[in-house]
Amino acid sequence: MAAILFPVFAQAREQARKIVCLSNIKQIGLATVMYVQDYDENFPYAWGLEKTWNQTIEPYVNNGKPVNDNFSDYTGMWHCPSDSVGKPLSYALNAQLAGGGAFPAKSLSAMARPADTVWAGETNKVWASWNNGSGGFGDPGTDFTRVQPGGDYDADESSQKAIDFYNNWSKFQDFSDGTPGVNPTDCVWATGGPGGNTGGAWQCKYPAFRHQRTGKKSGNANFVFGDGHAKNVRWGQMGAQNWLPLIP
Repeated sequence: MAAILFPVFAQAREQARKIVCLSNIKQIGLATVMYVQDYDENFPYAWGLEKTWNQTIEPYVNNGKPVNDNFSDYTGMWHCPSDSVGKPLSYALNAQLAGGGAFPAKSLSAMARPADTVWAGETNKVWASWNNGSGGFGDPGTDFTRVQPGGDYDADESSQKAIDFYNNWSKFQDFSDGTPGVNPTDCVWATGGPGGNTGGAWQCKYPAFRHQRTGKKSGNANFVFGDGHAKNVRWGQMGAQNWLPLIP
């Protein structure tokens, strides 16, 4: 009897966690919609200004601990209960919409397909690491990998080169099992590509398909889109059309 029931209980518990996580990402979407309406329909910066994106939208929700120095002690809507690596910030932004550093944030009107373009999604605390000779650091949940002229991957985001990259990144790579990558081949473009450099020390940034996961290239993840709606998506169902807001 126990052998029959325990797996059922485990599945029910994970389903509940997935629903909580979906609710979290939905709240992030609603907070972003309110922010966008207050700031001339511009999306917030992921990083690079005085605040990170979660600090920026936190006044619109006030649900959970908003920030801490090492990005590892979050509660409420900032942490997915299925994210088992401590209590990190469990979500990251679509870098093609969010501003960061010298990259300006895009506006609502810049999206050709708001209902298809990801704004934020699940990630892992350890999906990127960098060693610059001084010990390195774990990258917190800010944004996923970016393609733009002058950026990590030098391509116009509406070009076929960018589309090919995101199709590959979305469907053929899987770095969502929570283990820190140390092999530069974890990156689609290991030298000079998004999240890659010639030293091979920087790993790509991927969504975490952690729910109902049975191994590599499986599982589900929660995303919120540019129009504010949230849904659960199975691994392998997304492509460039979900990440590049300018392509028709």
